[in-house]
Amino acid sequence: MKKSKKYIYLIVLILLMGLSACQGAESAPDVSTSFIVSATPIPTPDPTATPTPTPIKFEANIVNVPDEDVVEDMEIDRLEDTPFFVEITNTDDVVMVEFWSEDVAYCEETSENLVTLSENTGVKVVRVNVNENPTLANDYGLVALPSVYIFLGGIQVDAVLGAAPYDVYQAMVEEYR
Repeated sequence: MKKSKKYIYLIVLILLMGLSACQGAESAPDVSTSFIVSATPIPTPDPTATPTPTPIKFEANIVNVPDEDVVEDMEIDRLEDTPFFVEITNTDDVVMVEFWSEDVAYCEETSENLVTLSENTGVKVVRVNVNENPTLANDYGLVALPSVYIFLGGIQVDAVLGAAPYDVYQAMVEEYR
């Protein structure tokens, strides 16, 4: 029995030493067997997604009509022969004719809108200063400034009398194209 007690004490001692060794291992992890991996996955493109088209940027297509004195010096008698009318009839695309004056505050804003529209859509814009071309302005019976007339194939198809926001001009170009 005495031998068996010694073996029991020995076994208990070994077990206690093993338990104390396990508790120490919990507080200090073994660096040789543990490691951390951190990786950011690379996103894969969605094959069903449609790419967003890059808008086309055009150079502004702005034509300023010369004043009446220049036209008279060219010895032109009829409106149909003026550079203004030739500029309108030379295309089958939409042409916007802006009648403006430096005396009217809203004309500058309209001009900026039309330049931006020309850059975004490529539409031709013909600018007529009514102070320099009163006869031409009178021929079109202007009642408001600024006024923008829309021509298609040399024929007036629509008009905006007075200042309007950019969206109105853009919608008109889209409608007649």
